[in-house]
Amino acid sequence: TVIEHCRVRPKDVVGRGVIELEKKVYEFQTYCSFAGNTEKNRVEIMDQFISKIVKRDGNQTARQIPMIPNVLTDRMLCTGFGATRENTYLVPIGVDYESLEVVSIDLLMAGAFATIGKETPESKMFLKTILTQLQTNLFATPTELYLVDSLTRSLKQYQKLGITEDYTIDPSEFIEYVNSIHAEMKNRYERANEEGIEILEDLPLKLVVVNGCEQINALCKNTSAVGKYKEILDKYANLKVCFMFVNVDNTAVSFSGPEILKRLKEAKSVFYFDSLKRMKFIDLPSITVRKFRKERLYGDGYYFEEGELSKLKIVNE
Repeated sequence: TVIEHCRVRPKDVVGRGVIELEKKVYEFQTYCSFAGNTEKNRVEIMDQFISKIVKRDGNQTARQIPMIPNVLTDRMLCTGFGATRENTYLVPIGVDYESLEVVSIDLLMAGAFATIGKETPESKMFLKTILTQLQTNLFATPTELYLVDSLTRSLKQYQKLGITEDYTIDPSEFIEYVNSIHAEMKNRYERANEEGIEILEDLPLKLVVVNGCEQINALCKNTSAVGKYKEILDKYANLKVCFMFVNVDNTAVSFSGPEILKRLKEAKSVFYFDSLKRMKFIDLPSITVRKFRKERLYGDGYYFEEGELSKLKIVNE
């Protein structure tokens, strides 16, 4: 009765049937993926097949369609966006809003970079993400960490990490660190020239984290130390050394300002976790500010990619 006056009688074969297309009736055969004499029997075989596949491949999942979540956890970053934290100085810190690609910092190539503005939950997580990865991969990615703290002592929580070489709140100690690291980099440079760059494989990354501008100002008043700092970044930058400045004052940098700040500004090696309307450290065209006029949400931040401002979602626990 569904197909009226149909004279076609399909053969008595499992999966055989009739269909009407453009007022013509055709006999068709459906694909029966599971053997069985009855529908109940085929369902039982199907269930057995599914159980077998789940047991074999239960841990495998299809890659999800990328999207920026309200809170980006480290698990999401690794499973959903393909980031990895094993045995590398390349540290994934978040996801770019436009490209939906993982944003990472290569500590072997960065030289020097900074977070601008007062301490925020995002800037704290930014630092924690970097140091936690280095600590976790302590043996695969050897690191010697030097902490130059301010009176807030916000870096003190990292004093007892296995990678921490020294901790101080004395700005003059920053000068001593630079002198010591400069001597070490000079030695590495000479060895690399004589023995080959392979000598770096077993040597630790020298990472200096400086909290606030008081320490920066102290070093920049010492002409000799400034010269050595510049030489480290200009001549020895590829010899496993990196400087990270956190909670740098969000103020305009004048022509006569501290050399460290001028270099950070010129290279735009900064991360910013506040409203762009309040950005003073780097001059931003009004058209750029308008481009990112959408309200900044928790976990959002800004960075420069090849000189162009981009927005990212920072990873959170």
